[in-house]
Amino acid sequence: MEAAKAHTAAAIATLAAIMADARLPAAARVAACVVILDRGWGKPRQPVEAEGLADLAAALEAMRARGQQRH
Repeated sequence: MEAAKAHTAAAIATLAAIMADARLPAAARVAACVVILDRGWGKPRQPVEAEGLADLAAALEAMRARGQQRH
């Protein structure tokens, strides 16, 4: 890990050069941009769909109710 970290500045410089080189394919330039932005700002958060959450809450409530009836 330390060896990789030692090359951080060179790696960022290489990515920046790829990003700025209009002769390279757009996909390569975009990929370099994404990597630089992810490293500098973090990856964007992904929304998570919670399907079935209402069903889970109802099941937990039913279990809780059954547990209270026993006591």
